[in-house]
Amino acid sequence: MTIFLKTEEHIENIRRAGKIASTILSALSHYMTPGVTTKYIDGVVEQMIKEMGGTAPCKGYTHGNLPAYPAASCISVNSQAVHCLPSDLVIKEGDVVKVDLVVGFNGWNADTARTYLIPPVKPEVQKFVETTYLALWKGIGQAIDGRKVVDISKAVFDARNNYGVVSQFCGHGIGKSIHEDPKISNIPREGDNTLLCAGMVICVEPIFTLGKPDVYIKEGDWNTYALDGSLVSHFEHTCIITEGKPEIVTLREEEKSYLSNLL
Repeated sequence: MTIFLKTEEHIENIRRAGKIASTILSALSHYMTPGVTTKYIDGVVEQMIKEMGGTAPCKGYTHGNLPAYPAASCISVNSQAVHCLPSDLVIKEGDVVKVDLVVGFNGWNADTARTYLIPPVKPEVQKFVETTYLALWKGIGQAIDGRKVVDISKAVFDARNNYGVVSQFCGHGIGKSIHEDPKISNIPREGDNTLLCAGMVICVEPIFTLGKPDVYIKEGDWNTYALDGSLVSHFEHTCIITEGKPEIVTLREEEKSYLSNLL
């Protein structure tokens, strides 16, 4: 495992990337309406990134034997889990839509994800998504100099309220590369005692299911699905480890009061 500590210059670029990403996820609320396609939403994302001077590192990203990713964002609907390709799929009332977005600035990256609910939604779905969001904040609350990666994992897992916790995907470090060490599982694992220290930049990323936690991953395909067809919820923030509270570079304006209440 190799963990790269970031300088203030590196972090300033990550902040700029994070600001673009957070601005976009806030703005997308206005576009999340029944009748639009996920491909249309991705087009909005790509245009906004360009207008704000960022780059879209997801576009052209390769992993293993997968084809180069063709879009600026990952947009997953309902039982789709993560990394799903924007398509002609039409968003409808009651849908659970996840947007996972990486933005680059001067070669440095920030990563964030948000789940959008398309009204009307059932109360049990609202509660499920709110629980995933709370787990995000519980995990971030442990992203402190001197704590361990497993402390984040435990905080996320303990907040699950009996929902399924996806284990195939996890939080991670970030910087020049989208995915860096350390891996940050949403399930506490024995021996995962990597120490957190100031200068690290990490992504806390809970992914919950309304049913069983198993995710179906088809070989050679980016799209992933909850194996039992249940709904999936997903949130993510990029955080800088400091000597005090973590700095959340992808924090959206509407989240600031939530931050003060939980950390």
